Amino acid sequence: MPHVNFSRSAKGGGNKGSSGRLVTYLEKENIDKPLLDRELFFSHDSDGVMPDQVKHEIDNNVKGLGKNDQKFYEFSVSFSQKEMAHLNEKGGDIKDYVRDVMDEYAKNFNREGIESGKDIKYFAKVERERRYPDKAYNEDLKVAYSHNFKLKDELRTARVNVDEKAIKRIENGFVRNSEGTVVLPGNLKDGDNTHVHIIVSHKDANMSKKLSPLANHREGKITGINAKGKVGFNRDNFVDKVETRFDQKFGYSRDLNEMYRFKLDKTLSQAQGKMSEIMRHAKDPEKLPEAMAQKVLDTVIKTVKDKSKQQLLKAWNPKLKANDIKKLEAAALRLSGAGKGVQKKVAEKMIKDLAKGLKTMKNLANVTPHGIVLNMASSIIQKSVSSAMKDKSQELAK
Repeated sequence: MPHVNFSRSAKGGGNKGSSGRLVTYLEKENIDKPLLDRELFFSHDSDGVMPDQVKHEIDNNVKGLGKNDQKFYEFSVSFSQKEMAHLNEKGGDIKDYVRDVMDEYAKNFNREGIESGKDIKYFAKVERERRYPDKAYNEDLKVAYSHNFKLKDELRTARVNVDEKAIKRIENGFVRNSEGTVVLPGNLKDGDNTHVHIIVSHKDANMSKKLSPLANHREGKITGINAKGKVGFNRDNFVDKVETRFDQKFGYSRDLNEMYRFKLDKTLSQAQGKMSEIMRHAKDPEKLPEAMAQKVLDTVIKTVKDKSKQQLLKAWNPKLKANDIKKLEAAALRLSGAGKGVQKKVAEKMIKDLAKGLKTMKNLANVTPHGIVLNMASSIIQKSVSSAMKDKSQELAK
């Protein structure tokens, strides 16, 4: 599926001031290129937009926004190798597709007068390169980095000693990608890495409405209509529409495991499976709190580093004494610095919810009928799992 990633803080700086740093950052592939060879920005109705114009129009589309309001947002749309191979074969126009994407972006707000990309103030930029990040994002990359950094140090020593034999041996030992590039931070990734960055103003093109793609989808009053409906921005729905537009526009036949909805449903199914496993203990209410707690902890500890995982396990005691609950809450507070961004916050929230819920469950297990205990367990576990699933949904939408 086309991969959509909403940035919480714009690359090259924050998004509460000027867009200048972000615009400059997005010029990185144009460095040292003559003007005619540069990839310029484009908008809904114009190609070849210069960086200074992008900065000027975004920075001046801020009527009604305060000093601490976000002035613009940035997100990217990227493609799988399979999708890019199809696009290259069919000669698809990525810029035209992005304009379709922005039509869907506008409609997804469900706001009167915001009907297409023409109602949105945005500029987009096609990029062709991706580089390996400073921090490894999976185990394979972590192993490759560790191996290559060690060889890099050895290579430096061999070159100082002018040891040609050692230099050749070390060069042959590097982990490289399919194009022969050594896998290290800052080096170019292999494959077709075409993707698009989009800078979009917080205000619509007429500066009459605030439009945030980070606003959660909820029930509320639709502006200009005497009725209630869904307001905010449904990111799951947007990604689904982005995928559908791609398939229809370029005649792409998508396999089931490539579909965004399939991946999202698979994640939710896994959560439901955990719920079913826990509920099998319902015949013995005395064991239900312990089983429920262990399953939630299994989910939590996967989101934090090994050191914090040990802290959690040491703090945990299945007997659920009051002192152990306090230890568990304390362990949650010690998670500061253990994770990053939303993952850390979700982990902390789940543990705190769990600690409170277990205290209630412990009391209820001894004095209430089976049915009430079962309902209480269901409510607590659903609350915790839904927090994790919300985080997972945002991760999939990136």
